[in-house]
Order: sequence, then structure tokens, then C-alpha cells
Amino acid sequence: MLRTKNYFLALNNEEHSLLLRGMEALKNEIKDGKDMEDCVKAVNELIVKIGHAKTKTFKVVDQSRDAR
Repeated sequence: MLRTKNYFLALNNEEHSLLLRGMEALKNEIKDGKDMEDCVKAVNELIVKIGHAKTKTFKVVDQSRDAR
């Protein structure tokens, strides 16, 4: 049985918005090229996944402070 790996990013609202805008800009650049339908489709799927990703609140602990 093949396991899929999940990756998690810790983004604040500004970073999340910036990531989505960057993906939209990338999609628009790719659209201008020929034979790039598969790439545009992949970028669209990423935009949907990022846009609908679950949010989770967590506490960030600074390891360097704990070591003192």
C-alpha cells in the first residue's frame, strides 16, 4: 500500500494572500505560452487547494529562548 505524504505550511493571512496572488500571476504567464494547458490546469488545482486549505491555530515556541 502506497502512502501519500502531506506537507504543511505555517502562513499568516498576509502570506496566504500573497501566495494565492503569486499563483494567479504564474497561471496568467503560463497561459501566454503554447501547449501549456496541463501546466495551467496544475496551477489551478494548487490555487484551489491553497484557497480551501484548513486553518489551524498553534503556538510557536522559540527554541533558542528555551535553551538558556
